[in-house]
Amino acid sequence: MIPRFFAQYFAQCRPLVGLLALLSMVALPLHAQSLTIKADAPERYLVQTGDTLWDLANRFLNEPWLWPQLWHENPQIIDPDKIYPGDELRLIFDDKGTARLQVEGEGGVVKLSPGMRVSGLRQAIPPIPQQKIDAFIESHQVFSPEELAASAYVVGAEDDRLVVGTGNLVYVRGLTSVQLGSRYLIYRSQQEYKTTSQQKNSTQWLGVEMQYIGAAQLESFQAAEGIAAMRVLQAREEIRNNDILTLNDKGNTPATFYPQAPSRQIKAEIVSIMGGMSYGGKNSVIALSAGKLQRLVPGNILKIEQQRIPVKDEHTQENLVLPTEVTGTVMVFRTFKQISYALVLEASKPITVGDWLISPE
Repeated sequence: MIPRFFAQYFAQCRPLVGLLALLSMVALPLHAQSLTIKADAPERYLVQTGDTLWDLANRFLNEPWLWPQLWHENPQIIDPDKIYPGDELRLIFDDKGTARLQVEGEGGVVKLSPGMRVSGLRQAIPPIPQQKIDAFIESHQVFSPEELAASAYVVGAEDDRLVVGTGNLVYVRGLTSVQLGSRYLIYRSQQEYKTTSQQKNSTQWLGVEMQYIGAAQLESFQAAEGIAAMRVLQAREEIRNNDILTLNDKGNTPATFYPQAPSRQIKAEIVSIMGGMSYGGKNSVIALSAGKLQRLVPGNILKIEQQRIPVKDEHTQENLVLPTEVTGTVMVFRTFKQISYALVLEASKPITVGDWLISPE
């Protein structure tokens, strides 16, 4: 049986945001990892309103991203993507000591059958707190320095308007291709992402966070001056000079998330806690200093590692760096060239800019 419970569609054909979808035709490295049950995992758990599938996985497993293995070839489970508040999960072990889960719903143990499961008006629990990342998938992205330098930009508006909104004309320079009727997305620069290399004592510019402002359609183009006239189709805010226009979304948000460790060892830095926060915790969205160049993909799981404050050994007068602490887990949900967005799935301590993110062991 194919575990399908982590494939969830956004409304109106937005990307799938299922956390642990696992298709049988896709070979994933997580199958090779060992599944271990938490020492304090409950024998039974009653699913509550507000639970997510990640929450349930974290109750039972030391490695929650290996959740599909708990359902693998389990004849007691039908449609694991349909777990509802009020269902009871029961942890059992087969003759070989392999852990399995049973779901006991309104009609007792849910067994595999050709019939339909009648759920009435009950709503299945989501894979993750989807509303926490919706805004960032829809309205935030990151341009690399090269992409920003090559982007088209607004230079003015009809009738020298100071306030430009839906229905108005804006004038744009810097288009690299011209096709009348094309629809462009309008973004505004928000925050520069940089990291400082302690070894080289230098700063690396990773990209610029861009916020979606609106959309416009190309109506005409004057080749001599390289100026395009565009009609604003949508405006969340007034359009300003120097706002950026692009044909394509720069981010990578695939149809399905596959929870897995990164394909290579990662050590990245938290460069921003979204929303301008100084500290973050569970369900915070963060930006980290690794992306497509480091082969990160949506669904990658990373551990949060916090540096300890240096101490002085009073006996030897040596300055010591204490071991780091692993204080949480994040899941990457959107990747750009050198920056990714991730959702904090768990955090035992407040997280802050400068904390490290590492591959799980």
